[in-house]
Amino acid sequence: MKFKSNRKDFILALRSLTRLSCSGIICVLFLLSQAVATTTSNEESISSEEILNSIKIIPDPENNIDPVSAFSDANIKPFTFDPILLSNGTKSWLVKIDFSNFAALNQNLVLITVDQGWDKVEVINSQLQTVAITGSKIPIDDRTVQISLSVLPLYKPNELEYFLRFSSKFDDYNNPTEFITNIQSRDNFVADARKRDIFNSIYIGITLGIIVFHFLIWLTLRDKLYLLYVLHVSSFSMIWIHKSGILSTWLFPNAVSWNYYGSFFLVGLAIFFGNLFVEYFLRLRRNLPFISKILIFANIAVLISFVAGLAYYWDFAKQLLAFISLALVILYLYAGVKCWKDGFKPAKYFSLAYAILLVSIFAYTLNFFGFFPGLNILLYQSPQIASVLSAILLVFAVVDQIKRIETHKKELSIRIRSDLQREVELRTAEIERQRLITEKLLQESEKMNKELVSVNLKLEQLNFQDPLTEIGNRRLFDRMLEKLWENWKSNKKYFAIILVDIDYFKKVNDMYGHLVGDQVLKVVASRLSQFSKAGFSARYGGEEFAILLSGETMDSLSEIAEEICLCISQIPIKLEDAPIRELSLTVSIGGALVETDDQSKEELLERTDAALYEAKNNGRNCFVIKKKIQPKKAAG
Repeated sequence: MKFKSNRKDFILALRSLTRLSCSGIICVLFLLSQAVATTTSNEESISSEEILNSIKIIPDPENNIDPVSAFSDANIKPFTFDPILLSNGTKSWLVKIDFSNFAALNQNLVLITVDQGWDKVEVINSQLQTVAITGSKIPIDDRTVQISLSVLPLYKPNELEYFLRFSSKFDDYNNPTEFITNIQSRDNFVADARKRDIFNSIYIGITLGIIVFHFLIWLTLRDKLYLLYVLHVSSFSMIWIHKSGILSTWLFPNAVSWNYYGSFFLVGLAIFFGNLFVEYFLRLRRNLPFISKILIFANIAVLISFVAGLAYYWDFAKQLLAFISLALVILYLYAGVKCWKDGFKPAKYFSLAYAILLVSIFAYTLNFFGFFPGLNILLYQSPQIASVLSAILLVFAVVDQIKRIETHKKELSIRIRSDLQREVELRTAEIERQRLITEKLLQESEKMNKELVSVNLKLEQLNFQDPLTEIGNRRLFDRMLEKLWENWKSNKKYFAIILVDIDYFKKVNDMYGHLVGDQVLKVVASRLSQFSKAGFSARYGGEEFAILLSGETMDSLSEIAEEICLCISQIPIKLEDAPIRELSLTVSIGGALVETDDQSKEELLERTDAALYEAKNNGRNCFVIKKKIQPKKAAG
């Protein structure tokens, strides 16, 4: 009973939130209208006629024409701009732009927006230097203006004439239809960008809130309907988020292919998940099986368009996907109205949502063909605005469906009271099962924690071990020296340092190779380990080793150093897979015992290093302890 009560409270809270969303819709519409409102400016805009009158265009098929000489050659007559030019197969064009005609642009910095269909656009000054670059096939990080739009910055005081080289492969996916789409001052461009940012922020905020809200509902109720709704709204929203350039600018600035072709595949995913949601929400397999089959074929057609796109049959792929999109919106609307008429009340919100979406698509299409020019910005964003409104209306549809389900459950509860005990037993068994699962998970977690501790210990061991010789490394030496030094300061317990350097080790590497050198290092490390049983040995660096000894005297330290010299020099090193079978070596040793007037461990190390240096200067194959002037030669 507690579970049902909590579920009932949750449903009541959900209905309350839905009622509050009515006022939220009004706020959303207000904010969206503010976001897409036209921005006033103190300067006039540059009309398309002014742009055409200020540019000259010539084809550059080989992409190698000198723009200065080309436009100054009297025999070359620049073309008058005509969109037909772009369909004649020429993949590169030169454009000359004259800023002296743009008196309305009263600022020095001018931003030129070019058609997104161009793969690459370069700005060339009169010295034939490339001063700016952009294009749909240029990574955003490599563009002069690092945004998703193809924008080029020009400075009017520098030169009144610039040359632009336009290049495109004309791959039937996003072919350009014009050269320059807009010329703006910096203030106008920033104002438009701010307007777009406000709109996109509101759009993302609303859709993200809707998605997260219904995802949490799905986590609570585990109803497939909410998961499909989340996937449907998410995939549909991602189309507009991708088109806004937010993904390409902030997440994938160098993913050129994804930023170029991504919207096509996102549309396909939106269709795929939309079909799944509509089929499940309207129960089409039961109510309208014929339309359910059409949706299955539509998903297959989406996959075919994907394959066609990957095979670079973009013209066919885009037309197929566009036809599917428009046909499905009409089909959704028909199915919603039909189910509404048949008594399925949540279908009324569903039908209204897709009616708004259908109207927005038609409005967008009419504006694309030149209708309603005064509402360009609003109509251009109309599908995006409609998607938000549709998502909100679908919220009402889903909540209405919740209400129907709860009503149906109440009716069923009257007839199944006799089975309540069985329900309790089943739930008790489920709780017990969950408890056992939890216990098992805890046991596995404890086991994994133990394994993790073991792995960490092994990693720590490897961190302080020389991988070649398998003795301690310099890091472990420094730690052990620090401990001995602290013990010396507190307990005055003497300790000593011995540094061992293999004589002429570089010649061994040069003559016999590094594999032989590695074998030598391993053998020397193994022999030195015999003398560190009461202390510690480590590879100090290269062919140099270090030994830390506790409780030694000057005499015992000298004896140990002499034994090390003899151990290395009198016993040849056996070699495997080498040009020679054995090799005789000697070592130089420097040692020092900690003294009462030592101020730091670094001072002791310096004295030890000086002793080693003195041993090398005295002919090697010897040892020097502390400050002895005369080295003591090893016997033999």
